[in-house]
Amino acid sequence: MKPSEFNIELNEDLLKELDLDDLYKSLKDKGVEIETQVNETIQESISNNKLIELSSLVTPFLTQLITKLKENSEVFSSLMNIPTKDDLASTTKLVIETQEKMDALEEQNWQLIDLNKKLLDMLSQTSEWTARMEKLEKERLINDIISEISWDIKG
Repeated sequence: MKPSEFNIELNEDLLKELDLDDLYKSLKDKGVEIETQVNETIQESISNNKLIELSSLVTPFLTQLITKLKENSEVFSSLMNIPTKDDLASTTKLVIETQEKMDALEEQNWQLIDLNKKLLDMLSQTSEWTARMEKLEKERLINDIISEISWDIKG
């Protein structure tokens, strides 16, 4: 049967006879009553001294059991060459530290690159100044020689 072929026939007379407000009210009252009973049961079990004593007796045993399970899982993990939670935490910490060191080295590398560029610029300027000084010195020497020659010719 297809969903489009499915028909629900409501008996309108029956709906008129039902008082939906009363039905809702009685459902609500019953729900509140059940909720109250459940809360009372929970409160009684919480305040039950025998339950508290039992849990205080069982807690050390459970703690010891959990510790043994953890130790055994670590032994099993090492035998099977499977990393433990602590291994993963240590590895994660090392990865983070390595990344931080790489970031610091990268920053230092950029600073060295900038410094190298500045030094190359200074070296280039020094070379230019040295070439100019040599040219001026040659011109001065030539002028001195010309002056001496001129004095020799005049004198």
